[in-house]
Amino acid sequence: MAATVELMPMVGFQVNGSKDLVGPRNDRMDLKNVALRGVSIGYMNKDNGELEFSWTRANSSAQIQRSGGFPSDQFDVKIDQFHLNALYMFSDDAVQPFILIGAGATHLAPVTDRSPTTLFSMALGGGVKWLWNDYIGLRLDGRWTPALSPQGTHFFCDNTGDTGCYSTQANSYASHVVPALQSFEFTSGLLLRY
Repeated sequence: MAATVELMPMVGFQVNGSKDLVGPRNDRMDLKNVALRGVSIGYMNKDNGELEFSWTRANSSAQIQRSGGFPSDQFDVKIDQFHLNALYMFSDDAVQPFILIGAGATHLAPVTDRSPTTLFSMALGGGVKWLWNDYIGLRLDGRWTPALSPQGTHFFCDNTGDTGCYSTQANSYASHVVPALQSFEFTSGLLLRY
């Protein structure tokens, strides 16, 4: 196969995790699981490798769980992920299983007067391409896309100065081992090859 460019508009679903927050008033931040959309453009070489840039957007909401009987705080959040991914296809047949690894940024922008947060993130996953001919096909994949957020990371600072920032804290063993805001993406899309 000669060098090829692939374009893929995609739709899917994002499963988001929660993050422990510094108390005593704040307890945990939960991000709602939601549908997503995006696009990727990749450059394939003749050796079953591909380098791609991908962007996904999910319109989610954050819920800040409070302790001591305080009411929770909830607001909408746009989650944009920008990743540079490397793919390796295990076959050059019509059905091509692949693995994916990547790195980039996750941008969380609240739809309020709070400031956005941008975190380093990575991608690790795999899937399958099903090529119908030389120019069109279908791609299905799943990715783990954690955003690095060690203890002390600030989220959604209040620009008015009333409530400050929500800061992360590692309250559990899992938070110490993997200090990240967890996210999983499951997508499908039409492959267009040029």
